[in-house]
Amino acid sequence: FVAPKVSKLSHGPFRCDKSIEGLELLEDVPRTLAAFARIEAIPFLKDGEFIRGDVMAERAIKLNANLGQHDAEFLLDNQGFIPTEYQEKYHLVFPGTKWRDARGPLVPFLSWHGDRWYLSFDWLAANFLCVSRFVRSCG
Repeated sequence: FVAPKVSKLSHGPFRCDKSIEGLELLEDVPRTLAAFARIEAIPFLKDGEFIRGDVMAERAIKLNANLGQHDAEFLLDNQGFIPTEYQEKYHLVFPGTKWRDARGPLVPFLSWHGDRWYLSFDWLAANFLCVSRFVRSCG
């Protein structure tokens, strides 16, 4: 057993610790979702809009939807908290955690494949699709 590395920025170990792959943790927020969580998917793009990653991150803060990887992993473990109507409809983005590799900063997101949600990472500079949504706690 090898204990995962915990960055000084991290609020505890990640299930999917990207530092093991040589990535650097740039930013992290504590988990906010709890066992009684209700969530909502918040759009952050207007129709046909493409925005830079830093603008997306600023919008997450303004929309009170700056959840990070700890919340994404919580939802991955508790997929029943994600409304079924989000399946095959949205990619859920968690910009409160940012990793950096040689190509730039990455953010975690959840996407539905087949019969369950999966955790993936994409570059902050990527053009997120109009199906991308932030997650916000609603109770």
